[in-house]
Amino acid sequence: MTVDPSQLPDKFAIDFVPEHWPPSRKFRKLLGPPFPTTTGMLIGLDTILSNINKYETLASLANRLAPQLAEDAAELKRDGFTPALRSKEFAALTETLICTLYSALDGLRNALYEIYRGVRFVQKKSTNDILVNAKESKYGPGFPEEIRLPLATAYSAWFVRLRPLRVAITHGVPGFCHLDEENKRIAYFSGQGRGHINDVVSELNEIYLAAHALIEEIFGFLCTKLEPQPLQLICGTYKARFYQREVVTSPNLTWASGRCLSKEWFEKEPGLECPLRDRCPAYTSTSAAQHTTAS
Repeated sequence: MTVDPSQLPDKFAIDFVPEHWPPSRKFRKLLGPPFPTTTGMLIGLDTILSNINKYETLASLANRLAPQLAEDAAELKRDGFTPALRSKEFAALTETLICTLYSALDGLRNALYEIYRGVRFVQKKSTNDILVNAKESKYGPGFPEEIRLPLATAYSAWFVRLRPLRVAITHGVPGFCHLDEENKRIAYFSGQGRGHINDVVSELNEIYLAAHALIEEIFGFLCTKLEPQPLQLICGTYKARFYQREVVTSPNLTWASGRCLSKEWFEKEPGLECPLRDRCPAYTSTSAAQHTTAS
């Protein structure tokens, strides 16, 4: 089917905003020397990004569901019984959030394995072990302290709380949630009586923020090690077309970096001219490095 550009919205969906990319996404976009571009590496990075996105999507859903837990208590008072449907749904979301966050850490483990697979004690079988080995300073020469130290700190600070929950969920009986109406807190009770969390929303928020900070700290360091190289990246989409630019890898890229690659064709196709061209430095640039800030 042929698409008539004149019938499409006059809106440029920009993608190239590197000053707003978190380090993990920036590293994925700019991946190259001295780091491997193996399938395992790409899967590891995509596992991190997709599960962080999934966690935030599910957390938004949980936030919308939380106020409805009071309806279970109202049913109990009114009818003497409640199927506790909202509480069951919230418990299922809570357990999925825990496993999703752990999956993001699994992706970090796999990415670090691809980068440092020749270093003593680096492995990809256990996410727990990659943090334990950091805490016990087992890694051989070649494993940066800028990565080991955050991993070691994370193990004692919050990972020891996350891992038992994930193990109980994946290898045991599902738990359940209950709204404490007096304190307005949602408690989580692990299946088979393996413990409970009085305020599971606060607990998960704290662990998520810490895990996310760990991931971004590690990739912030790795971004500083990327070697300069020319890359072709998507600027955005407009009227069902991709628009590209060429940049030179740098941790300090901005929207003004690089040069436009698409003007060679869109200037010849009326109606498809980039609507941002009059204020885009890449459009007037003659080289990829011209507007790239030196690192």
